Parts: sequence; structure tokens; C-alpha cells
Amino acid sequence: MKREYGGRIDFYKQGTVSSDAKTGQRTVNKTKLTIDHAVILPADVARKEIRGISLISANKSLVSGGGYDSSACVFIIDQRDVPNLIVAKDDWIVHEHKKFVIDHFEAFELGGWIIAARALLGEVPEQIFDKRAKTSITLSDTSTETP
Repeated sequence: MKREYGGRIDFYKQGTVSSDAKTGQRTVNKTKLTIDHAVILPADVARKEIRGISLISANKSLVSGGGYDSSACVFIIDQRDVPNLIVAKDDWIVHEHKKFVIDHFEAFELGGWIIAARALLGEVPEQIFDKRAKTSITLSDTSTETP
């Protein structure tokens, strides 16, 4: 399954949350785990509608309602890829620059997790980007002076 449906995801764990009493600014500490071989089952994209009680009361025929797009995925993570991972409800996944909020999860008997998650399209994922150099530089013991 990893070969056919595998992909890279970033798994975020929420750490401590603190607030500055003077400014009211909230600071969230988070940890990112990159998982290169997670199984990502195809998303089910559908139009969802929310109708409030005021809309129902005002318009008995309900011609239109408030709609939003949501995307649901199932992620399967092998414990061999991330042996120290502990999944919690406050965690989230970023895949292809979309933030997926965990709806429910369960551990499976072979060692890993099955995670059902959903994303609201257009939500900012607040990613942590790793800085890496893809080229190497050879340093020499000599130096030259330039005028």
C-alpha cells in the first residue's frame, strides 16, 4: 500500500500554549514529525451545507443554505516509520499544503495508526519549513587576500 498510495505528510503535535497577559498574544509550541511513507487514501470531496435555525424559521422552503467545501482523508501510519509517535486528538496533519484536523484515530494490531481527518479547503496550515542545503561546499585550508 505504501508504494501505490504512499506519500509524505507532516504530523504536528501541539505542545504548551501560553498567553501574554499584557498583549493578549497567544504562543503555541508545536513539534513537527515528517513521515515520508504514510498511506494516504483518496479524499472524498463533497459540498456540505449548514443551515441555522434562524434560516429555517425565516424561509420555510429552504431554497439555499450556507455551504462550505470539506475534504476527508484516511491516513495510515506505520509504527516502524515513527516508533515514538503517540497520536492525540489535538494533533493535526499537513499534506500538500492542506491542514487536516483529526476526527478520530485508532491503533491497529500490526503496529501503527489509522487516522480519519478532515480539512476545510483554504485554511492556512501554519507549517514549519525545514532549511536544508542540497549542495555541498568543499573547504580548503588556504585563503587568498583580495584587494
